[in-house]
Amino acid sequence: MLAGDIAELNIGVMCTIGPRVLAGMLDAYQMNHPMTSIILHDVTPPAINELLLTGALDAVFCAIHDKAADPRIRYIDIFEEPMVVAFPEHHELARFDQVPLAEIVKHPYVERLHCEFRNDTYSFAAEHDVALNIVFRSEREDWIQSLIRDGVGVSLIPRYSLLQPELDHRPLSDPLLTRKVALAVLPNVEMTIPLERLIEEASSYPWPVSLGEPTRDV
Repeated sequence: MLAGDIAELNIGVMCTIGPRVLAGMLDAYQMNHPMTSIILHDVTPPAINELLLTGALDAVFCAIHDKAADPRIRYIDIFEEPMVVAFPEHHELARFDQVPLAEIVKHPYVERLHCEFRNDTYSFAAEHDVALNIVFRSEREDWIQSLIRDGVGVSLIPRYSLLQPELDHRPLSDPLLTRKVALAVLPNVEMTIPLERLIEEASSYPWPVSLGEPTRDV
């Protein structure tokens, strides 16, 4: 890259990660490295590995848990995020400090099709002889939250993905589910300077969330 040229990074953001939690870090990176342009791509979990391995993306912000990690990819942990039960304002679940799955099954449920804990939730429910009352399913996180806001049902959502100001939420207590959010890159390739700097920025950034500690301010 010549002096004065604008470098370009193609960065994926997994569709279940809320933009608010990443915005500050990306803004700090751009301020520190104004000669780099970042193109953000909305990606679904099944597409992440291929997009990285083929070079279509330089890196991906993604959520992982043990069953999802690919040994061909390097995951740089940046923060941990609890799953919470989201519901509209003045909902009866607001009386709980923490909500067990046994209470969630009593209410209509809006299912997030890209949730990495779908199978875990089904298995836990089956083990306890309960079933979710699913009234809607969607791949769109914004639709899910709008449906909850309008009183259609409740849902399990990553804490820092909540965007609708009208939504209330409580921590999930039984089962307790958390996910790690990481920056995924290929480990055995020659990295560009802009990508190295992005990794440094993401690793050292003072993320405004405590690891695994939910808070109720949205």
